[in-house]
Order: sequence, then structure tokens, then C-alpha cells
Amino acid sequence: MDSVCIRNFCSRLLSIYINDLHYNNTTPLDQILVGSSRTRSSDSLVTDSAAGATAFSCIKKTYNGAIAVDPDKAP
Repeated sequence: MDSVCIRNFCSRLLSIYINDLHYNNTTPLDQILVGSSRTRSSDSLVTDSAAGATAFSCIKKTYNGAIAVDPDKAP
């Protein structure tokens, strides 16, 4: 289990605990969510908005400060 999954799992558990919900509670988003995306940059676990948007829209990791290019600066 990677850190993103752990963070999402812990966030869900905390919400269930705080709001006294059933352990199998689902949100409206759970009903339409069909996948996920990891949007970290190629040079850091912490990403900026440009690298995150590139990962999400182009299915390509890039470095912080770049848009729509790969780590070798190719489009």
C-alpha cells in the first residue's frame, strides 16, 4: 500500500469516527469514482500545480515547473 492509499484510508477512517458513521459508509463520490491518479512530479514527492496537471491530463510525469513535457523536456 503506497502513501497515497494510506492517507486516503486514514482520512476515511477519521471521518467515519468523527461523524459516527457505519464502517462501510460511502459518499456520493464513491458511487461514481472509477479510478484514481497519482499526480506527483518526476523529481519530487511534493508537486506543484503544473506537474500535477500534466500528470492528470497527459498521463505523463514531469518535473516541477514544467507543463506537458516529460522529464527529458520532450513534448
